Amino acid sequence: MAFPTIVTSGRDAWNNNGSSQSSTIDVPYMAGNVDDLVIVAVRNGRVYGAALRYFTSTPSGWTRLAEIDESGGNYAGIIIAKKMTSTGSGTVSIPIDTGTAIPSAVIYRIDASTWYGTVADGVEATMIDSGTTNAPSLSPSWGAADNFWVAGILTEASLGDITSNPSNYTDLVDSKALEGTTASSNYWYSRAFSAERELNAASEDPGAWTISNESFVGPYAFTVAVRPANSGPSFSVTPSVSDETSTSYTLTGTLSRKAKCLRWPFRTTTPLPRSRRS
Repeated sequence: MAFPTIVTSGRDAWNNNGSSQSSTIDVPYMAGNVDDLVIVAVRNGRVYGAALRYFTSTPSGWTRLAEIDESGGNYAGIIIAKKMTSTGSGTVSIPIDTGTAIPSAVIYRIDASTWYGTVADGVEATMIDSGTTNAPSLSPSWGAADNFWVAGILTEASLGDITSNPSNYTDLVDSKALEGTTASSNYWYSRAFSAERELNAASEDPGAWTISNESFVGPYAFTVAVRPANSGPSFSVTPSVSDETSTSYTLTGTLSRKAKCLRWPFRTTTPLPRSRRS
Protein backbone atom coordinates (compact mmCIF):
# COMPACT_ATOMS: atom_id res chain seq x y z
CA MET A 1 0.00 0.00 0.00
CA ALA A 2 0.91 3.66 -0.26
CA PHE A 3 -0.75 6.73 1.16
CA PRO A 4 -3.36 8.67 -0.81
CA THR A 5 -1.90 11.88 -2.20
CA ILE A 6 -3.45 15.13 -3.32
CA VAL A 7 -3.14 16.36 -6.90
CA THR A 8 -1.01 19.39 -7.71
CA SER A 9 -2.57 22.41 -5.95
CA GLY A 10 -5.09 19.94 -4.56
CA ARG A 11 -5.71 21.55 -1.17
CA ASP A 12 -7.32 24.92 -0.65
CA ALA A 13 -9.36 27.08 1.71
CA TRP A 14 -12.05 29.33 0.28
CA ASN A 15 -14.49 32.04 1.21
CA ASN A 16 -16.78 34.26 -0.84
CA ASN A 17 -14.86 37.44 0.00
CA GLY A 18 -17.53 38.65 2.39
CA SER A 19 -20.25 38.76 -0.26
CA SER A 20 -23.57 37.30 0.83
CA GLN A 21 -24.88 34.34 -1.17
CA SER A 22 -28.51 33.26 -1.42
CA SER A 23 -30.30 30.11 -2.72
CA THR A 24 -27.02 28.17 -3.01
CA ILE A 25 -23.49 28.22 -1.66
CA ASP A 26 -21.19 27.85 -4.67
CA VAL A 27 -17.88 26.31 -3.63
CA PRO A 28 -15.13 25.99 -6.27
CA TYR A 29 -12.87 22.94 -6.57
CA MET A 30 -9.60 22.53 -8.41
CA ALA A 31 -8.72 20.60 -11.60
CA GLY A 32 -7.22 17.11 -11.57
CA ASN A 33 -7.90 13.68 -13.06
CA VAL A 34 -10.95 11.58 -13.86
CA ASP A 35 -11.80 9.42 -10.82
CA ASP A 36 -10.14 11.78 -8.34
CA LEU A 37 -11.85 12.15 -4.97
CA VAL A 38 -12.98 15.69 -4.09
CA ILE A 39 -13.85 16.50 -0.47
CA VAL A 40 -15.53 19.76 0.56
CA ALA A 41 -16.11 20.83 4.17
CA VAL A 42 -18.17 24.05 4.38
CA ARG A 43 -19.73 26.23 7.06
CA ASN A 44 -22.28 29.02 6.76
CA GLY A 45 -21.74 32.31 8.48
CA ARG A 46 -24.30 35.07 8.70
CA VAL A 47 -24.79 38.73 7.95
CA TYR A 48 -24.30 40.80 11.11
CA GLY A 49 -27.47 40.59 13.22
CA ALA A 50 -29.23 38.16 10.86
CA ALA A 51 -30.35 34.57 11.39
CA LEU A 52 -28.04 31.71 10.41
CA ARG A 53 -28.81 30.15 7.01
CA TYR A 54 -28.85 26.35 6.70
CA PHE A 55 -27.95 23.84 3.99
CA THR A 56 -31.16 22.09 2.99
CA SER A 57 -29.97 19.16 0.86
CA THR A 58 -26.97 17.36 -0.59
CA PRO A 59 -26.01 18.36 -4.15
CA SER A 60 -26.87 15.80 -6.83
CA GLY A 61 -24.03 13.34 -7.43
CA TRP A 62 -22.34 14.09 -4.11
CA THR A 63 -22.35 12.07 -0.89
CA ARG A 64 -22.82 13.72 2.50
CA LEU A 65 -20.19 12.29 4.87
CA ALA A 66 -20.96 14.29 8.01
CA GLU A 67 -23.09 17.21 9.16
CA ILE A 68 -24.19 19.30 12.12
CA ASP A 69 -27.99 19.42 12.26
CA GLU A 70 -29.17 22.54 14.11
CA SER A 71 -32.58 22.88 12.47
CA GLY A 72 -34.41 19.56 12.14
CA GLY A 73 -32.83 18.22 8.95
CA ASN A 74 -31.13 21.44 7.88
CA TYR A 75 -27.39 21.73 8.33
CA ALA A 76 -25.15 24.59 9.41
CA GLY A 77 -22.02 22.67 8.48
CA ILE A 78 -21.49 19.70 6.13
CA ILE A 79 -18.78 17.56 4.58
CA ILE A 80 -19.46 16.16 1.10
CA ALA A 81 -17.45 14.06 -1.35
CA LYS A 82 -17.58 12.96 -4.97
CA LYS A 83 -15.65 10.72 -7.36
CA MET A 84 -15.01 13.05 -10.26
CA THR A 85 -16.03 12.29 -13.84
CA SER A 86 -13.97 15.06 -15.46
CA THR A 87 -10.52 16.61 -15.22
CA GLY A 88 -11.49 20.26 -15.03
CA SER A 89 -12.07 22.60 -12.15
CA GLY A 90 -15.67 23.38 -11.26
CA THR A 91 -18.17 24.53 -8.66
CA VAL A 92 -20.48 22.59 -6.40
CA SER A 93 -23.72 24.41 -5.60
CA ILE A 94 -25.14 23.53 -2.19
CA PRO A 95 -28.77 24.61 -1.60
CA ILE A 96 -29.53 26.81 1.42
CA ASP A 97 -32.77 28.06 2.88
CA THR A 98 -34.15 31.55 2.21
CA GLY A 99 -31.81 34.37 3.09
CA THR A 100 -28.16 35.25 2.78
CA ALA A 101 -25.05 33.46 3.97
CA ILE A 102 -21.34 34.15 4.24
CA PRO A 103 -19.58 30.77 3.86
CA SER A 104 -16.04 29.44 4.19
CA ALA A 105 -14.77 26.01 3.12
CA VAL A 106 -11.75 23.74 2.79
CA ILE A 107 -11.35 21.61 -0.34
CA TYR A 108 -9.17 18.58 -1.11
CA ARG A 109 -8.69 16.67 -4.38
CA ILE A 110 -7.12 13.21 -3.99
CA ASP A 111 -5.32 11.65 -6.96
CA ALA A 112 -7.34 8.88 -8.64
CA SER A 113 -4.55 6.30 -8.58
CA THR A 114 -3.87 6.64 -4.86
CA TRP A 115 -7.25 6.21 -3.15
CA TYR A 116 -9.60 3.24 -2.88
CA GLY A 117 -11.87 4.33 -5.72
CA THR A 118 -15.41 4.29 -4.29
CA VAL A 119 -16.86 6.93 -1.99
CA ALA A 120 -18.97 4.36 -0.13
CA ASP A 121 -15.93 2.34 0.97
CA GLY A 122 -13.06 4.79 0.50
CA VAL A 123 -13.73 7.86 2.64
CA GLU A 124 -15.36 8.51 6.01
CA ALA A 125 -15.76 11.55 8.26
CA THR A 126 -17.09 12.66 11.61
CA MET A 127 -17.98 16.15 12.84
CA ILE A 128 -19.00 17.38 16.30
CA ASP A 129 -20.41 20.58 17.78
CA SER A 130 -18.10 20.59 20.77
CA GLY A 131 -17.42 24.27 21.30
CA THR A 132 -13.69 23.54 21.13
CA THR A 133 -10.95 23.23 18.51
CA ASN A 134 -10.25 19.58 19.39
CA ALA A 135 -10.85 17.41 16.31
CA PRO A 136 -12.80 14.21 17.09
CA SER A 137 -11.50 10.64 17.03
CA LEU A 138 -12.34 8.58 13.94
CA SER A 139 -12.11 4.80 13.40
CA PRO A 140 -12.88 4.07 9.71
CA SER A 141 -14.68 0.83 8.97
CA TRP A 142 -11.83 -0.62 6.88
CA GLY A 143 -9.38 -0.56 9.77
CA ALA A 144 -5.64 -0.04 9.67
CA ALA A 145 -4.16 1.06 6.34
CA ASP A 146 -1.95 3.80 4.90
CA ASN A 147 -4.68 6.34 5.54
CA PHE A 148 -4.71 10.05 4.68
CA TRP A 149 -6.23 12.07 7.52
CA VAL A 150 -7.63 15.60 7.55
CA ALA A 151 -8.54 17.43 10.75
CA GLY A 152 -10.31 20.77 10.66
CA ILE A 153 -12.59 23.39 12.15
CA LEU A 154 -15.64 25.10 10.64
CA THR A 155 -16.77 28.11 12.67
CA GLU A 156 -18.58 31.41 12.69
CA ALA A 157 -16.92 34.57 14.02
CA SER A 158 -13.23 33.95 14.66
CA LEU A 159 -10.52 36.43 15.61
CA GLY A 160 -7.79 34.05 16.72
CA ASP A 161 -4.42 33.37 15.11
CA ILE A 162 -3.40 29.73 14.69
CA THR A 163 -0.02 29.22 16.35
CA SER A 164 0.24 25.44 15.96
CA ASN A 165 -1.59 22.55 14.31
CA PRO A 166 -2.49 19.30 16.06
CA SER A 167 0.63 17.18 16.61
CA ASN A 168 2.05 15.72 13.34
CA TYR A 169 -0.45 17.63 11.17
CA THR A 170 0.98 19.83 8.42
CA ASP A 171 0.00 21.96 5.40
CA LEU A 172 -2.46 24.25 7.12
CA VAL A 173 -5.09 25.91 4.93
CA ASP A 174 -7.16 28.70 6.48
CA SER A 175 -9.88 30.97 5.08
CA LYS A 176 -11.88 33.75 6.77
CA ALA A 177 -14.92 35.50 5.30
CA LEU A 178 -15.21 39.09 6.52
CA GLU A 179 -18.49 41.02 6.56
CA GLY A 180 -18.66 44.67 7.47
CA THR A 181 -16.12 47.29 8.43
CA THR A 182 -17.86 49.21 11.20
CA ALA A 183 -16.95 48.83 14.84
CA SER A 184 -20.07 46.76 15.52
CA SER A 185 -19.50 44.25 12.74
CA ASN A 186 -15.77 44.18 12.04
CA TYR A 187 -15.04 40.51 12.63
CA TRP A 188 -14.86 37.29 10.68
CA TYR A 189 -18.29 35.84 9.94
CA SER A 190 -17.19 32.37 8.96
CA ARG A 191 -13.90 30.54 8.94
CA ALA A 192 -12.64 27.14 7.76
CA PHE A 193 -9.22 25.69 8.42
CA SER A 194 -7.63 22.24 8.30
CA ALA A 195 -4.38 20.31 8.22
CA GLU A 196 -3.38 16.78 7.19
CA ARG A 197 -1.19 13.81 7.99
CA GLU A 198 -0.31 10.32 6.73
CA LEU A 199 -0.64 7.53 9.28
CA ASN A 200 -1.12 3.77 9.12
CA ALA A 201 -3.65 3.28 11.89
CA ALA A 202 -7.10 1.85 12.53
CA SER A 203 -8.14 5.01 14.37
CA GLU A 204 -6.92 8.54 14.85
CA ASP A 205 -7.54 11.23 17.46
CA PRO A 206 -5.90 14.35 16.02
CA GLY A 207 -6.04 16.62 19.06
CA ALA A 208 -6.45 20.38 19.12
CA TRP A 209 -5.06 23.52 17.50
CA THR A 210 -3.28 26.12 19.59
CA ILE A 211 -4.89 29.49 18.86
CA SER A 212 -4.03 32.88 20.31
CA ASN A 213 -6.79 35.37 21.17
CA GLU A 214 -9.34 32.68 20.49
CA SER A 215 -12.85 34.01 19.89
CA PHE A 216 -15.07 31.46 18.16
CA VAL A 217 -18.80 31.23 17.73
CA GLY A 218 -20.06 27.65 17.46
CA PRO A 219 -16.97 25.84 16.14
CA TYR A 220 -17.56 22.46 14.50
CA ALA A 221 -14.56 20.13 14.68
CA PHE A 222 -14.12 17.37 12.09
CA THR A 223 -11.87 14.51 11.04
CA VAL A 224 -11.74 12.79 7.64
CA ALA A 225 -10.04 9.51 6.66
CA VAL A 226 -9.23 8.56 3.05
CA ARG A 227 -8.51 4.90 2.31
CA PRO A 228 -5.53 4.03 0.11
CA ALA A 229 -5.65 2.11 -3.16
CA ASN A 230 -4.95 -1.64 -3.09
CA SER A 231 -6.23 -2.02 0.47
CA GLY A 232 -9.07 -4.46 -0.20
CA PRO A 233 -9.36 -8.21 0.50
CA SER A 234 -6.16 -10.23 0.92
CA PHE A 235 -5.76 -13.89 0.02
CA SER A 236 -3.15 -16.66 0.12
CA VAL A 237 -3.06 -19.99 -1.69
CA THR A 238 -1.31 -23.05 -0.24
CA PRO A 239 -1.31 -26.71 -1.32
CA SER A 240 -3.51 -29.02 0.71
CA VAL A 241 -0.56 -31.44 0.95
CA SER A 242 3.11 -30.69 0.72
CA ASP A 243 4.24 -32.92 -2.14
CA GLU A 244 4.18 -31.93 -5.79
CA THR A 245 1.47 -34.44 -6.66
CA SER A 246 -1.17 -32.40 -4.84
CA THR A 247 -4.35 -31.91 -6.87
CA SER A 248 -6.04 -29.42 -4.56
CA TYR A 249 -5.30 -26.18 -2.82
CA THR A 250 -6.67 -24.19 0.11
CA LEU A 251 -7.67 -20.57 -0.34
CA THR A 252 -7.84 -18.44 2.80
CA GLY A 253 -8.43 -14.73 3.05
CA THR A 254 -10.13 -11.78 4.65
CA LEU A 255 -12.98 -9.80 3.18
CA SER A 256 -14.43 -6.47 4.18
CA ARG A 257 -17.30 -6.78 6.63
CA LYS A 258 -19.41 -5.05 3.98
CA ALA A 259 -19.01 -7.95 1.55
CA LYS A 260 -22.33 -9.51 0.57
CA CYS A 261 -21.32 -12.67 -1.28
CA LEU A 262 -19.13 -14.58 1.21
CA ARG A 263 -19.00 -15.06 4.93
CA TRP A 264 -16.20 -13.31 6.76
CA PRO A 265 -13.63 -14.85 7.06
CA PHE A 266 -13.85 -17.88 4.79
CA ARG A 267 -11.94 -20.98 3.72
CA THR A 268 -12.44 -23.24 0.73
CA THR A 269 -10.68 -26.17 -0.89
CA THR A 270 -10.79 -26.65 -4.68
CA PRO A 271 -9.13 -29.25 -6.95
CA LEU A 272 -6.21 -28.14 -9.11
CA PRO A 273 -5.12 -29.70 -12.39
CA ARG A 274 -2.23 -32.14 -11.91
CA SER A 275 1.01 -30.33 -12.71
CA ARG A 276 3.33 -31.70 -15.42
CA ARG A 277 6.33 -33.54 -14.05
CA SER A 278 9.74 -32.90 -15.50
